[in-house]
Amino acid sequence: MNSQATTLKTEDARHLRTRAIGVGLGVLVVYLASALWMPERGFWINDTALKFIQLRSIVEHGEIALDWPGRAIDPEQAFGPITRGFFAMRDGELYSAYSPVFPALSAPFYQLLGARGILVIPLLGILLGLPAVWRIAVMLAEGTASASRAGTWAVLSVAFGTPVWFYALAFWEHAPAVGFSCWSLWCVLHYERSGDRRFAALAGAMTAAPIYFRTEGYLFAAVVLSLTAWNARRHVGDVALLAAGAFVTLLPLWIFHALVLGNPLGLHLTTQPWGDTSLMHYVSERVDVASRLLLNLHTDPMWSFALALPFVAALFGGHRVRAEAQRLGIPFFAMAACIAGGLYLWSQLSSPHPMNRLMQANGLFSAAPFMVLAFVAPAPNATTEARRAHTTLLAICFLYAVLYTALIPGVNSQGIHWGCRFLLVIYPVLAVVASVCAVGWWERFGERRLLSAGVLAVFVLSAGLQAYSLVMLHDRKAFSQALNARVQESDSEIIISDTWFIPVDLSASFFEKPVFFAPPKRRKALLAKATAAGVQSVLVVDDALRKKPAPESELFGDGWLNFSPVALKEHRAARQ
Repeated sequence: MNSQATTLKTEDARHLRTRAIGVGLGVLVVYLASALWMPERGFWINDTALKFIQLRSIVEHGEIALDWPGRAIDPEQAFGPITRGFFAMRDGELYSAYSPVFPALSAPFYQLLGARGILVIPLLGILLGLPAVWRIAVMLAEGTASASRAGTWAVLSVAFGTPVWFYALAFWEHAPAVGFSCWSLWCVLHYERSGDRRFAALAGAMTAAPIYFRTEGYLFAAVVLSLTAWNARRHVGDVALLAAGAFVTLLPLWIFHALVLGNPLGLHLTTQPWGDTSLMHYVSERVDVASRLLLNLHTDPMWSFALALPFVAALFGGHRVRAEAQRLGIPFFAMAACIAGGLYLWSQLSSPHPMNRLMQANGLFSAAPFMVLAFVAPAPNATTEARRAHTTLLAICFLYAVLYTALIPGVNSQGIHWGCRFLLVIYPVLAVVASVCAVGWWERFGERRLLSAGVLAVFVLSAGLQAYSLVMLHDRKAFSQALNARVQESDSEIIISDTWFIPVDLSASFFEKPVFFAPPKRRKALLAKATAAGVQSVLVVDDALRKKPAPESELFGDGWLNFSPVALKEHRAARQ
């Protein structure tokens, strides 16, 4: 009897591995095809372009500091190309506020594969994190007959139903941070279930690893390590191993930052515009911050509140629905989220400025309505260990979101990004929990038409939203690539723009020609400096969206995105 049970377990394990490999290969093919479809030398926004400038500095100049050629004309950097919050000065040298770790790790792939190589680290970050997603899902589905189905749904929902697909195709360090966070959570759950002390140390290491890429990784690590240490408080040695794993992992990063940047924590925290730090301002600002991060699905506050209701209702009421009522509860929450998500997609498609609209409509649930099912109670057949893991994951998400909302400066809670990138590590967790809950209730009730229709509809909509985001990313990159190519064709000696992010967006010319940010009211002072330095020709790249282009300008538009069309005009500085 024992040998028969062992044989069945072996066959189940083999089936799980085969299914996992098949699903993983399918995701790999789609991700690689998506990456090859993307323009190779374009960037989403100035954040990603600045990281490419860092990479170019490392590869072409062997320097972390940015050797901006405009200093010969503007040594005080009064018209510097990088605006406040994005740079720091150290020993008279210009540095990006971002850690050089991500560009440095990407540099070998750039040298080997060219511009295509810059997406290797983001792609690997997500793809290598998916096995952890599968393992977590199988762990949560323990005790059911649907472990392989739960793993499949979890991987597909994370890969194609959340914004991680978008960030895997952008030159941004979010993706590797997410990949490590997935493994850290699996290590934590495995340690808590098995008691294996080796996994306590590994959990500490994996939880600290995202800090190499994202500063908010410190907060994520604090939440995960504190909760894990509390659960293991009776095992002091295990808590010590947990802390030691994190410390040993972070020590090389601190030493590297201290040596090259003069600050073991890097420059990002010290360069951020914290603004008014009074208690009154802090408290009043929290409402806006919470709305931006968690709830915003529309530019109109009333519409945004209405569209967020299904997710708020599920958060506070989904786990209270009685087991027998879930055959209607799950379709209700799923279809309500579908309506909200559908209206969100329609408002994006109908907007004359869809990228600008993201400034006010990129809350946590905007891009992934499927996550509404994460707040439904686990199916009754879930084991005690699976329920405990379920609770741990939701607790980590809740604490991280609350603390991030409480601590982040207001200016850092908004931006032109898909979904809520500041809480990106939450998406895979909620998608896994949602998938396991959906599969568990499917098994409990059978594949009822209403339940199946609701779950499938909200998943398809979530995938459709990601497809929309990829089209937006593709077209933005295409514009960025074309604009850089056009500017490189110019034989003008310097470039001037009235738009704060354009100088960094022109990353292909950053080290070849001085690029300046000079609004119209300050332009005469810059032109006087340029003339004194002997500059004869100037290329002006000005905003063509918010003001009328100058006569005889060349209009360079970004199509349906209508985010940053520019007017280009070449002339001599003396005639300005």
